[in-house]
Amino acid sequence: MRLLLSLFILFFMSCEGKSQPPIRVGVIDGAPFTFKRGTIHSGIAVDIWNEIALGLKRPYIISDEVYNNSEKAFDDLDNGRLDVLIGPISVTAERYLKSDFTIPYFIDKVIAVTPSNYLHNTFQLVKIFFLSVGTILLTFITIFAFYINLLWYYERSHTPKVPKQYKEGVLYLFWIHVLSGRHEEVPKSPQGKFLMLFQRSSFYIILIVLNATFISFLTISLQRYASPIQCMSDLERLRVGAIESSRSLTAASNMGIRTLPFTTIEEGMQALRNEQISAFLTDLSLADYYLKENNIDNLSISHYTLKYDNYVFVTRKGSPHLREINEQLFELRAKGIPDKICKSYLTKGIQNCDL
Repeated sequence: MRLLLSLFILFFMSCEGKSQPPIRVGVIDGAPFTFKRGTIHSGIAVDIWNEIALGLKRPYIISDEVYNNSEKAFDDLDNGRLDVLIGPISVTAERYLKSDFTIPYFIDKVIAVTPSNYLHNTFQLVKIFFLSVGTILLTFITIFAFYINLLWYYERSHTPKVPKQYKEGVLYLFWIHVLSGRHEEVPKSPQGKFLMLFQRSSFYIILIVLNATFISFLTISLQRYASPIQCMSDLERLRVGAIESSRSLTAASNMGIRTLPFTTIEEGMQALRNEQISAFLTDLSLADYYLKENNIDNLSISHYTLKYDNYVFVTRKGSPHLREINEQLFELRAKGIPDKICKSYLTKGIQNCDL
């Protein structure tokens, strides 16, 4: 299907843009944004570029060389051998000095992939539940104890039914409130009336907070605790791996996390399944694509993020293509096309195309 689309685009543009030279496109390798299936280029960046070229009504030629070294690709762009670079390209200060960058088409981030440790997650959920709910209940009990004691102190000489002795009086008020849910009579003293208003308002607030805590627990907490990695300290105490010379490995090293290098994502994921490591650091896009393509459901993607990256297309400094490509990207966003393209490759990272 993508082959037919590419042929159609090339045929259409050859008819519409005979007087214009083709745009020379360089591809920086990096699934799921650019990769080859046989002789056909595929990926998120390739599909978005096809849509851009269709909107520009310009023919284009993809370089025979697929660049694994991004610096060589930037050199060829700077030397005039290429007009545009596509792929998982992020903006750096050094690159910014000699190239122009389009608006982002994808926001990626460095995350951790871990086994779906349901036993560990259960302990974490129970712990966080009792910590949050226990704090609220402790606050409730403390306020109630102060309220009962102060109400007895101020009402013992105004309300005949309230015993004058401390123990009997406090127990009487306690059981009245527990069994009937309120004080039997309107307090006679100003202090008692104030305590009654305070008790009602504070208990309503506690009820609202408790309800919000339950809702949060049933939604956000159950989703987030699918992975045991929730903070930096979790990574620091685990055996962690990443692809050598990758952004993930660099980000981990900059944060002081000791990381084992692996040659490929396949090798790292296999080490994770064999329990040689407890977490594997990689880009969300690559992890999402790998898990989807291989139908892996016993590994999960952590919500904890080490680093963000904006992926862009690149033109030469001062090139007129920059404005044209940006205009097409804005039009594609308005039509929701990047989202539709991402759905073909990703599951969890689809929203990262919606900029």
